[in-house]
Amino acid sequence: MLIAYGIMVICVIILFYILMRVNTIQEDILTGFWKSNSEFLDKNNIAVFSMAISPIKNSTRSVYIVMKDNNNNTIINEPNDIILTKSYLQTLSFNTTSVKYTVQFEHAISSDNKIIIPQELNMIYEPVSGFFTMFVDDIVYIEMYKDNELSDLEVIDNPTETRPANVGAANGDNLLDDISD
Repeated sequence: MLIAYGIMVICVIILFYILMRVNTIQEDILTGFWKSNSEFLDKNNIAVFSMAISPIKNSTRSVYIVMKDNNNNTIINEPNDIILTKSYLQTLSFNTTSVKYTVQFEHAISSDNKIIIPQELNMIYEPVSGFFTMFVDDIVYIEMYKDNELSDLEVIDNPTETRPANVGAANGDNLLDDISD
């Protein structure tokens, strides 16, 4: 009987470890550069819509969002912080194809006194396909795919500096680490 309890405890520990590892992998995949596809851009009269998402630090991720219209006018070009939360049931799920989050931006993103992206949204994240959608009710505000080529680039200490020593993978640091500092 004691052996059965021991085996059951070991199985629960292994199950817990697997669940936490799946969640960590999903969170790691979210870090990187994201961009909207041409269908979403055309539908919303946008030429460029990209986002850089940093690794998580103290339950917060730094993001940098760029949006330009079809006339090459900048609509959004700013940093923000986000907090992603999911239900406990979602955390304990083995579902690796679709994860539901509530997204809380530090502040709503606006342009010309018009809110472009509200402060709080729902998010469906598909880590396997590298896709996420942020929405409120039936209105989709953000729809992006992971840009793996950009996400894999090693870049500079300070992305705002342009001196030659600070270009490319000069010191092996990653831009996504820099935007969260």
